[in-house]
Amino acid sequence: MTRRFILVGVMVLVLVTGCRRAVLNQEKTIELSGGETHFTMIEPIKQAQTIKVTGTADNPVSILIGVEKDKEAMSNEVTRRKYTDKTLAKQEKAKDIDLQANIPANETALILVQQDSTKKTSVKLKITNQ
Repeated sequence: MTRRFILVGVMVLVLVTGCRRAVLNQEKTIELSGGETHFTMIEPIKQAQTIKVTGTADNPVSILIGVEKDKEAMSNEVTRRKYTDKTLAKQEKAKDIDLQANIPANETALILVQQDSTKKTSVKLKITNQ
């Protein structure tokens, strides 16, 4: 009888810890110059997640969130300033950054930062998930 309770307790513990969401909490500083574009990849997890990006920039930047498989399309979209559903979230010409996007399960998230100024720009980002 005691073995059964111990076995059930262990199984519950394994299920609870196995179902925990991976926690994302990254802070990074990006230095851009001459109209540069910077890409940050976020590793996929087994369930859908909401990626939130906040931060500040010295000069205006455009921030896009999407998935890695759409990297080329997103690069073209930010250059042309014509967006499709491949860009899941965007904020253009901003110094104060605050946006989020839903990323499907098992997809690598992509955060694109495009410099909108010719001045050297420092961008401080905090990337989290929910």
